[in-house]
Amino acid sequence: MKEFNYENLALNLPDAYAKKETSNNYKFLKSDKHISNLIKDALDKIFDILDFENATGYTLDMYGERLQLKRGTMTDEQYLIMLKAQIAKSMSDGTRSFIIEVLSFILNCDKSEIDKTLQIKSDTDTGYVIIDRLPFAWLIDVGFSQEQMIELIEILLSCGVHVRKAMFTGTLEFGDDEDDYDDFKGLSDDKSSIGGYFGISDVYYNIGG
Repeated sequence: MKEFNYENLALNLPDAYAKKETSNNYKFLKSDKHISNLIKDALDKIFDILDFENATGYTLDMYGERLQLKRGTMTDEQYLIMLKAQIAKSMSDGTRSFIIEVLSFILNCDKSEIDKTLQIKSDTDTGYVIIDRLPFAWLIDVGFSQEQMIELIEILLSCGVHVRKAMFTGTLEFGDDEDDYDDFKGLSDDKSSIGGYFGISDVYYNIGG
């Protein structure tokens, strides 16, 4: 049995029909194939745009409306992270282990790295927590401000619980002897292409409360 020709549709016609490129049959089927390809390409683009992981611009805004989370000044990348957190909120039990699980996923961080650094403590006031040892590198990696990172964590906390105070840890360290060297912990060069950075301690917030 003759194999179907997808490139030249006219060749699939019985021999009783004209198949030359100058024939109306060829021209009609070529136009039909071109239109079909345009429709397929348009549909593929729509499916790609609607894919949550690939969504940008107005499509992300539509997801934000559905999830009741406004974009503000966030970039597409930042907004996508916050939307993922908003989705995770519906499954959150407010525990530290769940928060670590979600943060490792949406920030693309190693779970063990977050587990050994992030500390969530109860504040003296009911409904507030203190975030201790929050890696400042997270802000740099995703381009978040301190307030945006705290807002992200607040989304994952139990309903009615807010962050009262946070400490962002840096990487700057001084060596024990003069031969110690580390590109990511020492002093920077003139262009700041190497070197550690300071942390920020005891920053007070009241974002959600």
